[in-house]
Amino acid sequence: MSLRHQCTGSKPSLRLWAATLAFAFGAALAAPAFAEPASPRTIIEVPGYPWSAVGTVNFEGDLAYCTGSLIAPNMAVTAAHCLWNETTDGWRSVDTMHFVAAYQRGTYLAQSKVTAISMIGDWSGAGDWSNDLAILHLEKPIGDIAGFVPLGALPDGVSKAVQAGYRADAPHVLSVDQDCPITAVKSSVGLAVHGCATAMGDSGAPILSYTNGRYALVAIHVASAQGQATPMGLAVPTAGILRSGGLLRTTLASAR
Repeated sequence: MSLRHQCTGSKPSLRLWAATLAFAFGAALAAPAFAEPASPRTIIEVPGYPWSAVGTVNFEGDLAYCTGSLIAPNMAVTAAHCLWNETTDGWRSVDTMHFVAAYQRGTYLAQSKVTAISMIGDWSGAGDWSNDLAILHLEKPIGDIAGFVPLGALPDGVSKAVQAGYRADAPHVLSVDQDCPITAVKSSVGLAVHGCATAMGDSGAPILSYTNGRYALVAIHVASAQGQATPMGLAVPTAGILRSGGLLRTTLASAR
């Protein structure tokens, strides 16, 4: 069994990147053809809360993208490996980064440039899954428009959760696994094991709990097992963000 991250730089994200250019520069877009995600994911056609707080992390001049989530008016969270450029073997420039909330079929609710990045741990590269968390500091408080999801703790024992993301086989629609099992929590290594139906493009995707009528962001999807008969992936609990107490180490900043 091997594990791999699920950021994507494949051709289906080309239209998504064209949409980012349109957001940034006001260009008109022709409506592209849209694929449907593989079962058992459900498309969220009208992304009301909490889905409105989920969006894409895009990079100018690059076809890659990941999924991210708003956790405060001007902060989003994603996987740290999404910000690493494997071609250049270095961090992507913050000046190229955008967060687009509730992107759906060529439209979006709100978008902002990224001004700085904070790492929760010292991510050391591929395979360092437990430190694979990054906070995007946004230029605009778009969480006041799209909403944001509070952080929460993973429940003890086996439980059910909800996972949402922009998978590469349907990158222009937010799709959701409504029946996503959390099969184990490995507190000693800072990871959770889940059975969500993830795919390329889902790196950085939120895993949400739903208790007493309220959603909480309890983990971030970072990797999936390859060649398994049933889905199996790894997620980083957001408890690390809670423990940081807001004192995040800014490691990358915009040149503006």
